[in-house]
Amino acid sequence: MNARLAVSAVVWSLALVALRAQEAELTTILVRDDGVALATLLRERPAMRDGKIEGGWPPLNVAAARGSIACVRELLAAKAPIDATDANARTAIQRAADGGHGAVVRLLRDYGAPLDLLTAMVADDETWVRRWLADNTDEVPWPTQMRAAQAGATATLRLALPRAAPRPQVELGGAMPSLAFFAVAHPATLAMLLDAGEPIDQRFEGKWGFTGSTLLHAAAQRDAGASIDVLLARGMNVDEPDQHGGTALQAAAAGASVQAMATLLGKGASLAKGPTLLQFTCEYLARGTEELVRRQRQRAAKLLLQHGVPLDAFAALTLGMHEELARFLTADPQLAKAPRKEPLLVRAAMCTDVVALRLLLDAGADIAVTGDDGYTALHWAVFWNAPECVELLLARGAPVSPSAKNGLTPLHEAVRCSHPDQAARMLRAGADRTKKDREGKVPLDYAVTELRAKFEAVFAAPY
Repeated sequence: MNARLAVSAVVWSLALVALRAQEAELTTILVRDDGVALATLLRERPAMRDGKIEGGWPPLNVAAARGSIACVRELLAAKAPIDATDANARTAIQRAADGGHGAVVRLLRDYGAPLDLLTAMVADDETWVRRWLADNTDEVPWPTQMRAAQAGATATLRLALPRAAPRPQVELGGAMPSLAFFAVAHPATLAMLLDAGEPIDQRFEGKWGFTGSTLLHAAAQRDAGASIDVLLARGMNVDEPDQHGGTALQAAAAGASVQAMATLLGKGASLAKGPTLLQFTCEYLARGTEELVRRQRQRAAKLLLQHGVPLDAFAALTLGMHEELARFLTADPQLAKAPRKEPLLVRAAMCTDVVALRLLLDAGADIAVTGDDGYTALHWAVFWNAPECVELLLARGAPVSPSAKNGLTPLHEAVRCSHPDQAARMLRAGADRTKKDREGKVPLDYAVTELRAKFEAVFAAPY
C-alpha cells in the first residue's frame, strides 16, 4: 500500500512539474505576443485556452492586460471565454482598459465583450460615451480619464473634459501628473489637451517619473518624435533643462530613443554634451545587452556620429569599427593601456571581439588589467563562452587564476556559467582548482546538479 502511495505521489509530482512548465511556456508566449507560437500551442493542447496562469488569471486576461493583441486575437479565434474573470474579478476587456490598450479593448468589444464607462473611453467609442453622458450626471472619474489619455483616446477624452472629476493632488507619496503626461506618446491627444488649457510648461513632481522633467523630456523618454513636434511647435525650448540640468536629448539618448533623438537633433538640439552622450550610449553595448536593445543603442550611437559627435577609441571598439580603432591605436598606442574604469582590453572581452583584443594587445595593452570589479579580460571571455578570445588571451600569457574582488577566478566562472569546455581550457592552462572565492567555494562547488557529473569528469581528466 505504501509503495503504491509513493508511486502515486511521484506521478502526481511529475504531472505538476509538467503542468507548471506548460504554464511557463504559455506565459512566455503571451508576454512576447507571439501569435504564431500560441496558435501552434492551442492546436496541440487546446485545454490551455481555459487554464489559469499567473495567480489564477485566464490566458485571455493575461494577454489583454499586457496589450498582446496578436495573442488576444488567437485566443478569441479559439473561442476562449470572453467573460472569464481573474482572481480580482476583472474581465479581459477591463484588464486591457486598465493598461490603456485601446486596440485590444476595441477587439474584445467587437467580439461581444460588454462596455462600461472605462472600457468605452479607452476604446474611444464616442457613441457609447455620448449616451452615457446624456443618461448620467456623474463626473467622469480621474482614473478613467487617465487610462483614456494613456490610450490616446482623443475623441472620448474631449467629450469627457467638461464633466471631468478633478485630478488628485497627491498619489503614492507624490503629486499626480496631469493628463498631458499620460498622453505624451499620442500627439493628437497631447495637442488636444494643450489646446484645452493644460499648461505646456508643467513638470513632473514627487515619485512619478523623473522629478523636474518637462513634457518634452517625457516625450523623449517615450521615443515620441511626433509629440516632440507638437511641443516645439507650441513654443517649448528644445534645450529646456530638467531640474538637474539634463536636456530632452540626454533623456532620449539614455533610453536609446532613436526617433526622439532624430527629431530633437533635426530641431537644433545642442550637442554640447555629445561626447558624454556617445559614451553613455556605448556603455550598454556589451555582449549581455538584449539584442533588440543592442540594435537600438547602435542606431543611437551612429546617429550621434552622423550629427558630428567625434568618435573616440571606446566608441570605435564598442561599435565594432576595427579600422577606426586601429587608427586610434596607431596614432596613440598609450590608449591601449590608459587607465579607465573599464579598460579597453576588458571592454573588448566583454564584447567578445577577438579582432579588437588582438589590436589592443599588439598596441601594448596590459593583459592582466582589471576593471573596477577586478575582472580581467579572461574572466569575461570565459563568462561569455568565447573560445577564440580565450585562446588568444591564453596564448598571449594571460594569468590563468586571477581573483576578482568577489574572489571568483575564470575557472569559477566557467563552472558557474555552465561552460564545461571553458573549464577544460582553464585546467589545461594550469588553473588552480582549489582556489576559493569570498564565499569559501572552490570552482567545482558551482556545478549545477544536471551538469555535476560532466564537470566532475572534466576536473578528473589528466592535463
